Amino acid sequence: MPLLAINHHYFRKERTHGGIYPSTPTSLGCELSKLRKKKWKIAHQDDVLKFIKGEISQDEKLALLTFDDGFREHLEALEYLEKNGAHGICFVPTAPLITGRLLNVHKLQMIRSKVADEEIISRIRQSFNFDKLTRGVSSPRTQYRYDDLKARQLKYFVNFSKGRIQKSRWLSNYFVHLFGQEEKAAKKLYLSRGELKQLGKNNQLGSHCHSHTPLRTLSSKEMFFELSASKRVLNRITGVRPLGVSYPYGSKVAVNTKAFRIAKKCGYEYGLTMERGTNQSRFTALGLYRIDCKDLDNFL
Repeated sequence: MPLLAINHHYFRKERTHGGIYPSTPTSLGCELSKLRKKKWKIAHQDDVLKFIKGEISQDEKLALLTFDDGFREHLEALEYLEKNGAHGICFVPTAPLITGRLLNVHKLQMIRSKVADEEIISRIRQSFNFDKLTRGVSSPRTQYRYDDLKARQLKYFVNFSKGRIQKSRWLSNYFVHLFGQEEKAAKKLYLSRGELKQLGKNNQLGSHCHSHTPLRTLSSKEMFFELSASKRVLNRITGVRPLGVSYPYGSKVAVNTKAFRIAKKCGYEYGLTMERGTNQSRFTALGLYRIDCKDLDNFL
């Protein structure tokens, strides 16, 4: 009774480059076709809970389609899936719902869609010791396996290195310089409260923590806040208690067993990492394996 969790981020009609790499209707349709050809059942969240309790038949194969980051365009992906007799679940970070602003990870993605990595790095070096802060990220498997060295260093600098407040201020100023009002972009990019209510009603809503910070870089107290605040905000908005959490970034450098324990303490019933693999008979419910949609052919 294997469970294969498959993750997606942006969903757009056409593929784009330079920081934003979406799934498309064509690629998602191809994914469904491959899964069904190999006799995988597209799972509901209820199926995941049954899997965790050992209530799934030994010969049944479950595929869970997940969408991280709380983008409004995920509604189009869910609509596409519904029309094709399938389902998905969205994992939502809650800080944008409180602040009305973009998360740092998405500011960088939008900046990279307009400006070359070399130019961004050159500008960063005017204010930060970029090379010192990104030392040790030369291996693709450290975090960003699909990127070249400059892209890995840039992403690592923004998402993992020290100086969160200073980096956030720098990114905001640069974003406004390029795109204008940050709040306007956030409103367009992220799911609204009304849309979240509908996802909750449809049992398609989970947590992606509060501020999309790699939990492993935080203290136990900060981890607890990230996990509990997100759960509390989503419950308050939707009236639904999220049962699952998708850990931001999800690799071993971003999340660890301490985070799993705290997630369980916060009341989550399952958690999704980005450690590649299929969940078989032996698994940790708060540390489930998950693959990127780009990896699908390697796991069928």
